[in-house]
Amino acid sequence: MLRRASERTCSNIPWDATLSKGEMQDMNPEGFQNTIPQELLSAGDILMALMQTNFHAMFVLDRNGVVILSNAVLAQRYGVKLEDLIGRSVYEFMPPELVHSRKQKIDEAFETKRPLTMVDSREGRFYEAQFYPIVDSQGTVKYLAVIAIDVTEKVKALEELQFERSQLLSIFNSIDADIYISDPTTYEILFVNQHLRNRLGRDVIGSKCYKEFQRLDHPCDFCTNPIILKNKGEAYRWEYHNPILNRDYFLIDRIIKWPDGRDVRLEIALDVTKVKELENQLLQAQKMEAIGRLAGGIAHDFNNMLTVIKGMCQLSLLKVNRDNPIYDKLKQIEAAADKAEELTSQLLAFGRKQVMEMKVFSLNKIVMDMENILRRLIGEQIDLITMLDPNLCQINADPSKITQVILNLVVNAKDSMPQGGKIIIETKTVLLDEDFVSKHVDAKCGCYAMLSVSDTGVGIPKDVQAHIFEPFFTTKELGKGTGLGLATVYGIVKQCGGNIYVSSEEGSGTTFTIYLPCVDEAAPSLAEEEKRVSPKGGETILVVEDNEIVREVATSLLSELGYKVLEASNQDEAESIAKNTYNPIDLILTDVLLKDTNGLQLYESLKKIQPNLKVVFMSGYPENVITHHGVLMEGLDFIQKPFNLNTLAEKIRQVLDRDNPTS
Repeated sequence: MLRRASERTCSNIPWDATLSKGEMQDMNPEGFQNTIPQELLSAGDILMALMQTNFHAMFVLDRNGVVILSNAVLAQRYGVKLEDLIGRSVYEFMPPELVHSRKQKIDEAFETKRPLTMVDSREGRFYEAQFYPIVDSQGTVKYLAVIAIDVTEKVKALEELQFERSQLLSIFNSIDADIYISDPTTYEILFVNQHLRNRLGRDVIGSKCYKEFQRLDHPCDFCTNPIILKNKGEAYRWEYHNPILNRDYFLIDRIIKWPDGRDVRLEIALDVTKVKELENQLLQAQKMEAIGRLAGGIAHDFNNMLTVIKGMCQLSLLKVNRDNPIYDKLKQIEAAADKAEELTSQLLAFGRKQVMEMKVFSLNKIVMDMENILRRLIGEQIDLITMLDPNLCQINADPSKITQVILNLVVNAKDSMPQGGKIIIETKTVLLDEDFVSKHVDAKCGCYAMLSVSDTGVGIPKDVQAHIFEPFFTTKELGKGTGLGLATVYGIVKQCGGNIYVSSEEGSGTTFTIYLPCVDEAAPSLAEEEKRVSPKGGETILVVEDNEIVREVATSLLSELGYKVLEASNQDEAESIAKNTYNPIDLILTDVLLKDTNGLQLYESLKKIQPNLKVVFMSGYPENVITHHGVLMEGLDFIQKPFNLNTLAEKIRQVLDRDNPTS
């Protein structure tokens, strides 16, 4: 321990003290008076108490690094006794690797006469050495007062803080969103994450947020700073479409504390453009589904009325001579009914309510079979180019409906190029992956046959593209389009299990791309055309229809064809007739939906009474009673309302002439 100092005090030690000869004395530990310079022996109680009670190592060195004075803490750190430390060079106790750097620092302090600080580590601990020059009255540095502070906990705390800071930066920089912090009063940008920095392509720290993000020379009119400053601690969520980037964002703003105590604005901006696009696709799909249901329902009721109109008209024509003035009027009614039937057929196609006669085939064959017809249709001013994949997969669809799809798309392309141009029809086998599916709400992963029809026409405006598949929507002049062409295409593609997309820019043409699922089955070979059967007959047919007028028309048409016709309006009447009729019933013509049952259940019930009974179903549009997703169940026969005399005659005759009844 240190010997008690005299009553004289040491002025300004260890801070740049000025000492005179004999100014310090009696500061020597017992037994070492001869080794301590006389100048230091006059240190007083203050210096002695300071060194004795301090938890840090405190010592005095001369220019050669010899320890002149020290408290016990330094000796404990070096693992020696205090008496073995005084009078010896401090370099003897240092690890060799530290001697050079420490000697440089000590020499620098003697030369510069300025306090210096350095930090080193030993055995896992960190020490901060503070050097304070002690000068004499001539201004010469004779000694260094040194305080060696154990800063291990401080260094570890700083390292932990730095680690946490690095973690936070790493987290912020890994987030796929724009994150920035700004001063809500000056609009100065204080921090941006890596994602935002990469998107901007430059460092914007210190700039104004409205200038960098919105290219304005004044704060944004929609700035949320007043809101979040008023509701500190609460997050404010909002959405914004950035017209400069043409992107949609979901933003979260709130006030946080900056290290200097300021209230600052934190904003996290999530790019939700893709989400918005998917939402719009979903809404569009739901809208199309709702319109489809409406269209199908209207077509169903309309077809019932058309059945009556066409049937009565055809029956009247059979009774009127051609030279009768009424004959021409009836033919006009018939023609108008045929056009109305086309409209309802297109509505049913859009509503996915048509009966599909599915076959396995290649799109290439359809395109090649149509090529000559299409070239004549589009004229000489337009070039038709086909790019067909020789390894195209097979699809399972209705060939006649796919033909209608291609025809409608080519006609649309032709109409967009009044001055001529090119139409390209391309087929290809493609694999739709998860990336594609993630961007298209109704798509599924898998292998598809792609059919695209492209043109070099005027293109379709963005605001129009959202409506092009809606029924009766058209941009053509009055009288030049019904607005059902693309609606029909949409419905057919959907009913075949596929999807259709449009890509267009004004002035750069349009491409319609269709994806239809591939199947592993091989296309069947072409069968010989069936021998055409007689449209008339004499068998007994039971007509079951709860609509009295439609039932009357069907009965009249069948009677005109020579059949014996019985009629019923419901299941009870039909079963009663089947039980009590003397002659067996050969065939039942029944509506799919009846008030008390459905056609399939009725047929199953009547078969128990008359096992050899055959059936033909009829409807304004096929219900799921006899179809699965619009595809007619195997072994069932169907005729679409409205039907004419010849269509009915051929279907009835075709079913009756089969060897075996429908099972």
